[in-house]
Amino acid sequence: MKKEKQKKSPCEQLLHEDLEDKELQRRYESFKIEEESLLKSYNEIVAEYNNSQEEFENLKNIILHNLIQGYTIPEQIEKFKLRKEKLDIFLKDIKEIDKQVKEIQTLIASYKQSSQDRFYYHWRYHKACGETDLTWFEWIKKFDKVII
Repeated sequence: MKKEKQKKSPCEQLLHEDLEDKELQRRYESFKIEEESLLKSYNEIVAEYNNSQEEFENLKNIILHNLIQGYTIPEQIEKFKLRKEKLDIFLKDIKEIDKQVKEIQTLIASYKQSSQDRFYYHWRYHKACGETDLTWFEWIKKFDKVII
């Protein structure tokens, strides 16, 4: 004999419907992956920038030292200009990635807040229906990593 499923209360049905819809969860997870990828790119570019900055400063000091001694070496000056252009490109890339990271972090925070708000309403419904004795903080722990 098969056991009959217990009929869910209207409060449970509403919560279950929200939990079943995984679209927001998938989007949230893709944002987290994109954030991680952007941060990795950011760190790599910053490391390259720092190395180039060090080379740029060394070259600048060599040119300055040579100029003080009365030497001008056009190849060094050309190399200096190229390093400066490279640093400018790195800075542009760093700023762009930083902008993208901030945008994605804003989206992530918005999804989290919206989800918290929806869970709060579900908790209030469950409290009003007498289906839970848990406090908000106890109840929400069950849905720690869930976005609805």
